[in-house]
Parts: sequence; C-alpha cells; structure tokens
Amino acid sequence: INFKSKLETYCYQRFEREGIILEYETEKIVLLEGFEYDGQKYREMAYNPDFIDRKLKIIIETKGWATPEFLLKWKLFKWYLRKTSSDYKIYLLKNRKDIEECINEILNAK
Repeated sequence: INFKSKLETYCYQRFEREGIILEYETEKIVLLEGFEYDGQKYREMAYNPDFIDRKLKIIIETKGWATPEFLLKWKLFKWYLRKTSSDYKIYLLKNRKDIEECINEILNAK
C-alpha cells in the first residue's frame, strides 16, 4: 500500500499489530453532487476516508495538518452521516498519541 503520509503508515501498522485490518481509501462518498449554475459547471465534492473497518463500523481519518478545505469536507461528512443515519463511529487522528488512544478505545469496546 502506498500511503500518503507517515501518519497514515503508522496508523495502519499499529492497527494491524492489534489484529485490526483496515481498508485504505476504498470508499468515495459524494457530499455534494455536481451541478450547473448560470452556464457554469461545478464538479461534485467527494470525501475519501483514509481507513474503514466495516465489521467494527469505524471510519478513521488521519490528518496531521487540517486545511480549511478538509475542515469543510469533514463537516459535510458529519452531516452526511447524520442525514443517512449511519451507525459508523468516526475518528479524526492528528498524531501518534491519538492513534494509541483510539486503539485502546476500540479494543476496550470489543
């Protein structure tokens, strides 16, 4: 797997060591359909979560530095989950400490 960051690599490896195999960027969630307005075309806005575990119903995003664009997508993604009554739990992990705490929470919930 070609991860986009060291944080993604660390996250995947740590979860794997705990026996939790995460899918990497396998899902594309359309947050806003493409449209045309006043003769101008706008592309869809989509979000691809970093990691998903469908069995545990978790979605993990690793983001050491969150851009304004990402923060907007993250907000829309939360709206999407609410709108679709999703029962997935989401995590935004910013560093190794967050990853370790997330792993502990998930293992303790099993």
